[in-house]
Amino acid sequence: MIQRVGRINRVDTPFNKIYTYNFFPTEEANDIIKLKEAAIAKINYFIEMLGNDAKLLTDGEEVKSFELFNKLTSKEFIIGDEDGEESELKYLRVIEDIRDNNRELFALIKNLPRKARVARKANVAFKLDENALITYFRKGKLEKFYLASESQNTELDFLTTAKLFEASEKTPGQKIHKDFHELLKSNKSQIEIDLFEKEEVEDTSKKGGRDNATRIRKILNAKEIKRYNGFTDTDDEYLTKVRDMLDEGAMPKTVAKRIFSEIKDETNPMKILAAIKRNLPGQFFNHTASAKDVSMSIPKEVILSEYLIK
Repeated sequence: MIQRVGRINRVDTPFNKIYTYNFFPTEEANDIIKLKEAAIAKINYFIEMLGNDAKLLTDGEEVKSFELFNKLTSKEFIIGDEDGEESELKYLRVIEDIRDNNRELFALIKNLPRKARVARKANVAFKLDENALITYFRKGKLEKFYLASESQNTELDFLTTAKLFEASEKTPGQKIHKDFHELLKSNKSQIEIDLFEKEEVEDTSKKGGRDNATRIRKILNAKEIKRYNGFTDTDDEYLTKVRDMLDEGAMPKTVAKRIFSEIKDETNPMKILAAIKRNLPGQFFNHTASAKDVSMSIPKEVILSEYLIK
């Protein structure tokens, strides 16, 4: 839409005012091509990722700030600030490097059992006055990190937690102390306070065409895709949802057509996944249950714990 406006609203235009009108198809036509639903889903996807400073389609749209966009494009986030502060991007690159260059290790990481635990000496950079336990929790989309010790229980941000978790391959393990379970209990109690955080949910499931859906399902069920160990857990969960949508006949015809046209001759699993994600934002899988109900219905998981010895 912005590109089309730019084609006529140019710097050297002789007109003082430019009027732009955007039209949705008739209800009968939209029932077939689902253009309105696709446009709203995509716009909501970008708003959730980057925010917006104006209403784009309807009066009921929520206007959100560009704080995340500014953060993502800032020098501080990409390379760290002048004092050498690191960003989340560093740890993303570590995972991507393992995925691309050490597939065996990546598979081992993916298959780590829930509630995995380990003990070691705390990093020198973090001076602990007493032994402590870091626990990583996941509850649906909610991810939380807590550090518990005998005297305190503190929620940590991702970057602080990642730095505490940093270790080399030669870092020796230590014996887990007897207070481990008490500290874990403390962290579990603390996350209960945060169970009411909301998750964005939206009903975007639509009936779609079966022919292209059948072809897409066949591609996703091929052993080269199902056995590919380069996908993250999040990728696997996403593809499971795509398969379920295809089985239920809930993928819009236009979406199925676009996806199949992009992946029909593709053999690279990562490119297939990328093509599907471009055309099928996560909002397609959400439903209209209240955010609180969703949060309460999903079980809380302990992903891993690390016991730090001062």
